[in-house]
Amino acid sequence: MPDGIDADPSRTAEIETGRPEVVSSRVQSGGKSLCVPVSELIGREGELAEVTALVTKHRLVTLTGEGGIGKTHLAIEVARHLLSEFVDGAWVAELAPLADPELVPVTVATALGLELAAGAMSAERVANALGGKQLMLVLDNCEHVIDAAARMAQVLLHTNAAIRVLATSREPLRVEGEHCIGCHRSLCRLKVPTIWMSCCDTARSSCS
Repeated sequence: MPDGIDADPSRTAEIETGRPEVVSSRVQSGGKSLCVPVSELIGREGELAEVTALVTKHRLVTLTGEGGIGKTHLAIEVARHLLSEFVDGAWVAELAPLADPELVPVTVATALGLELAAGAMSAERVANALGGKQLMLVLDNCEHVIDAAARMAQVLLHTNAAIRVLATSREPLRVEGEHCIGCHRSLCRLKVPTIWMSCCDTARSSCS
């Protein structure tokens, strides 16, 4: 493998809800697992189908909206539904704990099960290490490291045509070609998708 990669199949990445009463469903691929609180999406099959269709058609989709409305749960459920479409699996990079945007590349590498040789970490290095792998990546909670997350997504998509990225954020990544769909509270309705045709000199604002 290039760049000293050693993917450890015994490691797992899970979404922990902190709510033991929520029933979880787990699917595995490449030694990773997606642990999803399925009860959160009961009765929201329409939203799930809409976002799944968008991710199938477009390489970068971002779910935007205020915190606590279920963007993460929806994104992970979409990843579960599309898991069989990606030879190299569906993976989740949780960015919420990060205080330093420079940690985004190493967080993504860890989420993907990659161990890189010592040296400076960058989005380019992670992308090159992945080669031509066909996979889906969920970039979760991007808003507080928005520029670094946008850079990560942009480099991954530019380097590898087989990657799909589904991001969750309180604001768009503003990467060229991004399909941004705004979520209302409780995800009962989804706003009309917005396509970011250019990431240059775009004012920061919510999708509408």
